[in-house]
Amino acid sequence: MTPPTPHAQPSQTSPSQTSPSPTGIPELDGVLAELVDRARDALGDDFVGVYLQGSFALGDADAESDCDFLVVTGSALSDEQLAPLRAFHAELPHRPGTWNRHLEGSYAPVGELADLDAVGRPWQYVDHGHDTLGPDPHCNTEVTRWILRHHGVRLAGSPPESLLPAVPAAALQARMAAEIPDAVQAWERQERWLAWDARYAPATMARMWFTQVHGEVVSKKTAMRWLAARPEGSEWAALLEAAALARGGPYDAPVADEEVAAVRRLVRAVGRWSADLATG
Repeated sequence: MTPPTPHAQPSQTSPSQTSPSPTGIPELDGVLAELVDRARDALGDDFVGVYLQGSFALGDADAESDCDFLVVTGSALSDEQLAPLRAFHAELPHRPGTWNRHLEGSYAPVGELADLDAVGRPWQYVDHGHDTLGPDPHCNTEVTRWILRHHGVRLAGSPPESLLPAVPAAALQARMAAEIPDAVQAWERQERWLAWDARYAPATMARMWFTQVHGEVVSKKTAMRWLAARPEGSEWAALLEAAALARGGPYDAPVADEEVAAVRRLVRAVGRWSADLATG
């Protein structure tokens, strides 16, 4: 994920409901309204709906958040449908403005969305701030499905909970048990640490650990504060609270070696806790 630049603070949204102001940010609401219109025009009868997931759906979006969307389609996109959508996403982040550069999301065929066996298949995806729409499995996860079903913000179309069955807690827990070791290794390989990395590593590791423990998904800030209050997280309580409070700050500022060492210890600890829970 591309490190973000600070932007306007959002307000709370209402899951599973349409609203003239789904995010409380007029500029972003306008961008999302255009996304809905462009998707309708390109998809025609294949249009199922457009939804927010991620931090805007979980109710904890802030100045460091991107805006995660999911366009649900009746079937895989044809070349004829893809052409205008690719043109839209190619042009959008190059306009004047702020929130037009902070969308990230996928176009999900409804049959695959409803099928957990389809997890990991590539969907048409545009990364945060990028201008290329192409196949990528980034959004095709159990986590995306859980957030969409339980907290998805409906911009247009059918209620999100009508599109897919519940994701079993065990499926989320198994996914985190499999992915946490990979995340630990990725942070171990990190050589150059910036302020954004020092915030992002505790946030993602805390949320993955929360999901493995509870079989549910919460926002990064909620997960960090949960872990700080837990016995196993007490050693890192100050670091976690600081990371939560610092969201939205400069992402390219240097980080002290002591802070990097503390973040690395936390990352390794989550890896140990995860392995113990998975094997215990």
